[in-house]
Amino acid sequence: MQAPQTIRVPRWLLLPTLMASILVRSVTAAPATGSPPTPSAETVLGALCAAIEGVSKGSVRVEEVRAGEDGSEHNTYVVTFDDGKGYLRCEYEGVSGNSTYVRTTKESLFCQARQGQARTIVRGTPDRDLRTSYSQPLDPHSLWYADVGIYLGKLSYTETKKKWFGGANKPESITFGEQERITLTWVHSDSKNKADTIYRLAVDPALDFVPVRSEWAVRDHDSKKETISSISDIQWVRRHDVAVPVAVNMRGPGKLVISLKCQWTNVNEPVAPELFTLAGVGLEPGTRIVDFTTGMPVLQTIIRPESLQAPATRSTRRFVFLLVNVCVLIAILTFAYLRRRFPGANAPP
Repeated sequence: MQAPQTIRVPRWLLLPTLMASILVRSVTAAPATGSPPTPSAETVLGALCAAIEGVSKGSVRVEEVRAGEDGSEHNTYVVTFDDGKGYLRCEYEGVSGNSTYVRTTKESLFCQARQGQARTIVRGTPDRDLRTSYSQPLDPHSLWYADVGIYLGKLSYTETKKKWFGGANKPESITFGEQERITLTWVHSDSKNKADTIYRLAVDPALDFVPVRSEWAVRDHDSKKETISSISDIQWVRRHDVAVPVAVNMRGPGKLVISLKCQWTNVNEPVAPELFTLAGVGLEPGTRIVDFTTGMPVLQTIIRPESLQAPATRSTRRFVFLLVNVCVLIAILTFAYLRRRFPGANAPP
């Protein structure tokens, strides 16, 4: 039997094409049991990426509560982004203080507020990596497949898409499960430790194929016993005809539990470009601007009060200064004229 040909369609046609394919196949080729046909992994992953990239700009406030063996902590992220323009802004407030990160296609800006110290804004390259600390910005698209490892590692959507959703790393199986969800399963065998690492990702066709659950597990080669190491569940709402995550619950190794609440204030609406500038990061007298594009910090300037004055204020000050100088010049000329016009009046007795 000749294998069916794979027809590539534009991204905007992925969801309608997939839904039509499932509908037609369910009518003409469904087995007698009535179970729905299973689309290819390539088709499902294509629809998943289209759903993620369908939210290309907006603003979301993420409240994170993280609990573990050492206690709990609360962190807040306010993320504003515009993928089409290469804009990303992440404001962080939490256990390591407050910070603001801005990225454009030309540079990155990072400012961390420390009590008792002058503000410093560091200018770096757009791809500057800060993931060794809390300073690494939160990629809003990571909320779509919020996995414990990906979330804690602050991996970007580009990195995750290349590793898991690209053509090289294909799922081992794809199945229909409960509530008509589709589950993709990746299995990586470790012969040295005699165990398999299993990654499962469940997507919901009714929500444009967005992920609703991800799961990591380890399966022993000898006993075939499977141990769950982490689970993530994601809740969604529709805004402007797209699905956005509003709650994420992650359970990791040990007693680690991470809960995210996402409040979307903007979905696919224009964002203010001034948020992605030096002034948008926040300038105040004494702020130090440091250039780190070469990997070595170089002090560029220190913001002075006069440089922060509004243009109207500076114009008024210039006008007053000019007026005073004109008055002084007129007084000098008048005095000189009077001395020449009435020399006797100024002669000594």
